[in-house]
Amino acid sequence: MGPNLPGTDVTVTLTESLPPSDAIALDGGGTFRHWFEHLEGSAPVQLATANGRPAIMGGDHLRYLAGWPDDDSFAAILRSICAEVGITTHDLPDGLRLRDTPTHRFVFNYSAGPVTWDGTTIPAAGVHWSPL
Repeated sequence: MGPNLPGTDVTVTLTESLPPSDAIALDGGGTFRHWFEHLEGSAPVQLATANGRPAIMGGDHLRYLAGWPDDDSFAAILRSICAEVGITTHDLPDGLRLRDTPTHRFVFNYSAGPVTWDGTTIPAAGVHWSPL
């Protein structure tokens, strides 16, 4: 059985669908919803469920996610992995996007109303830029 990841000993032994009212609690908070896979193998467990089952397994550069995380858990997983490899993350309000050039940061507001971020209010469909 899969996932057949090169150099990563992880095997899915069971996949279960979760009813909309159910969730699998993750160690440290958060949940998996919709589905959860039972994993086995010798790859390191990077995150576990609240009852100790592997939720993410794999090494430094390749990991297998065993379920569908809720929005907050997904964001936390991404922030953690990005921090491990030195990528800066930002929690942005809906509609706001950042683009950096070698010299400037551009903040685009795709929302229908003004958005305030990092002390600056960007009007609807507006853009703000500042030197880096």
